[in-house]
Amino acid sequence: MGKKQWKVAASYYLFLKLLRGMKVTLLLLLAFVVQVNAKVYSQQKVSLEYENVALSKVMKALERQTDLYFFYNDRALDTKQLVTVSVQGEELETVLQRLFGDAYTWEIVNNMIVLKPSDAPAAPQQQEMEERKVAGVVTDESGQPLPGVAVVLKGTTMGTSTDIDGKYTLTLPEGNYTLVFSMLGMSVREELVGDRTEINVVMHEEATEIDEVVVTGIFKKARESYTGAVSTIDGEDLQMFRGQNLVQTLKNMDISINLMADNINGSNPNRMPQINIRGNSSLPMDVAEYNQEANNSVNTPLIIMDGFEIALERLMDYNDEEIESINILKDAAATAIYGSRGSNGVIVVTTKQPEPGKLRVNAEVGIDLEVPDLTSYDLLNAAEKLQLEWDLGLYMNDAAPSNDVWFKEAYSKRVREIAAGTDTDWLSKPLRTGVGSHYNLRMEGGSEEFRWSASASYKDIKGAMKDSYRHNFNASLTLMYKVKDFTFKNQASYAVTKSKESKYGTFSDYVKQQPYNAPYDEDGN
Repeated sequence: MGKKQWKVAASYYLFLKLLRGMKVTLLLLLAFVVQVNAKVYSQQKVSLEYENVALSKVMKALERQTDLYFFYNDRALDTKQLVTVSVQGEELETVLQRLFGDAYTWEIVNNMIVLKPSDAPAAPQQQEMEERKVAGVVTDESGQPLPGVAVVLKGTTMGTSTDIDGKYTLTLPEGNYTLVFSMLGMSVREELVGDRTEINVVMHEEATEIDEVVVTGIFKKARESYTGAVSTIDGEDLQMFRGQNLVQTLKNMDISINLMADNINGSNPNRMPQINIRGNSSLPMDVAEYNQEANNSVNTPLIIMDGFEIALERLMDYNDEEIESINILKDAAATAIYGSRGSNGVIVVTTKQPEPGKLRVNAEVGIDLEVPDLTSYDLLNAAEKLQLEWDLGLYMNDAAPSNDVWFKEAYSKRVREIAAGTDTDWLSKPLRTGVGSHYNLRMEGGSEEFRWSASASYKDIKGAMKDSYRHNFNASLTLMYKVKDFTFKNQASYAVTKSKESKYGTFSDYVKQQPYNAPYDEDGN
């Protein structure tokens, strides 16, 4: 060995000797600090004012005032017993003596007030607590060690974390307690220690729920950090509140979506609804414009489906079985993202993505009913209507006797018609109970690298007005490729709509008809 190597060895020996000396000094210093901290904690001033309350409530108040936690055996200490305590600015040590008396002994260790029955062994407790160690290894399902797993004594902040090899060591007081193992992305595990000194834990992955994310059409943001007004609707909600079409379904679920009342067109399936979110941004200029059913398209919200803008008619006819979720952005946050185009709010639609695995086929067949509701109409029958007209003097004309004779003849004719049984329910003439149907078919499958899905739907809507209908057909094909961290998506869709209006005209025309007039002539036409 050369001279230089001897110097290195000597220096290394002196370093180890110095390190041992420092270790002893640090241990002594640590023990001194623990004793000083325990003394300082016990001299804290507390104030309590309780009468006939549970002991647990008083203990919680002490924890808030001192930042300490009680550690005890819940089988030995009854925290439901009623106590009365009134202290102002007294030391913690004195208050604990009043609460527990001679039945329990207490000691402050690692930010914990450790309670033990007085009949417990009088062995040096601090020595036992320092020698009580629990160790182990935390791994995942494949056996790989997990670093950074939090290992905490349940109900306290006392604990540690695993090292790079998934190992941990924890020094705890004697007793029957539980350890909690937690890590982001993993399910929380709890282990009852008992008499064990080695606890090895296997943690399982935890799936992330989709409703924790707000989809804005441009980016995804955690719901907790999103400050805008937003409503999130998933596929199950769409099925539960299903309406005549997808727009009506949204209205059933969110009160902020307003569909303008259209008394002229009623439930006409071919009439585009006038929709706004939280009110109008443009009002009619005068009463005449309002009465003429002025176009409300200026208040229609922006509609985004999978990153692309679509028309309101496309949303109304879309197959709701293909929708994963809908987010409705309502306030200034929508304007901040989309500018002036989002000033009326934004409806963001996310369609279902193909799921990997074996071939899956989902099929649905359903019946849709369009039932007219006439309960709001309370009209007079033929005899009542004719009597009202007579009482109002509609069949009298004293100024022109020739016309008065004509009026009396018309009145007599209508009386004869009513006596012959004419009493026409005009409201029922153009109406029917529309019986429609819908059909859905979806197939999907593939692997993690390549996924695919194909869907087709057909909806046959029969309107409440006779001969009115709306037929919708939607088909889509989605292909997804995944190469390392990149995902490529090809999507093709086809939609066609065929509609027909009723040949019976406007329903309001039938409301104006007179019940004493027959709908058919003498030949039955």
